[in-house]
Amino acid sequence: MNSSFEENSATQNGGGVWCSNQSVVTLSGSTIQGNDAALGGDILLRKNSQLVLEGTNNAGEVTLLHLGTSLVFSPNSLFLVNDSLSPAEQGSLGFDVDAFDSPVPLVVNGTLIRQGSLSVTNDSGSLSSAIVGDIVSLLEATTLSQSTFDSIVLPQMPEGLGLQTIQQPLKGGNTSIAIEVVEDVGADFDEPIVAPLDGTPVDIISFDIEGDGKDEIAI
Repeated sequence: MNSSFEENSATQNGGGVWCSNQSVVTLSGSTIQGNDAALGGDILLRKNSQLVLEGTNNAGEVTLLHLGTSLVFSPNSLFLVNDSLSPAEQGSLGFDVDAFDSPVPLVVNGTLIRQGSLSVTNDSGSLSSAIVGDIVSLLEATTLSQSTFDSIVLPQMPEGLGLQTIQQPLKGGNTSIAIEVVEDVGADFDEPIVAPLDGTPVDIISFDIEGDGKDEIAI
């Protein structure tokens, strides 16, 4: 969809674009801002709906609700949000990254609420040639609320390499979130404790049992 939705008003949901009930909408070269609604002034996603971003798009307030709602950022796309972006607690922001020098896919000139899942894929396979220290920017925001996303999913890397998310201040006051290629040193399980379980394991937890500054993993 290549369109402009501006200065509209809705009595209930989504003054500009409203997606619901497993719908998938693709935006490419669209402007959706200055709209008004009781909920989701410019863009509202509900009930397993998905908004795919291609090319350059502009929007005002963006709100995601309910399980399975997602924003999907295609390679070399740019989504400028000139208000707040609120992902769903059980939704996701999905980035298909490509070249290391690609422009940042998401710029929020307002508040980004960090909740739900941050998911990164690499369909082109370009990360197979990555080296330690390479950085791919995912997003920039004026304000980041909450300390982290509820979950972060990163693509598999070649042997000996891994990925981590990093947060960096930028000139002008914005903050960026990116992925950085790091050396994967693997896990070192020194003197594991083996003991019978009294019941069926229900979770895996990590905490500093011995108070030595190093976390132990327990079932």
